[in-house]
Amino acid sequence: MSKRKRIIRRIWAIVSLMVILSMLVLTASYGN
Repeated sequence: MSKRKRIIRRIWAIVSLMVILSMLVLTASYGN
C-alpha cells in the first residue's frame, strides 16, 4: 500500500507540474 501510494503521489506531482507548465505556456501565448 505504501509503495503504491508513493508511486501515485509521484505521478500526481508530475501531472500537476505538466498542467502548470501548459497553463503558463497558454497564458504566455495569449499575452503575446
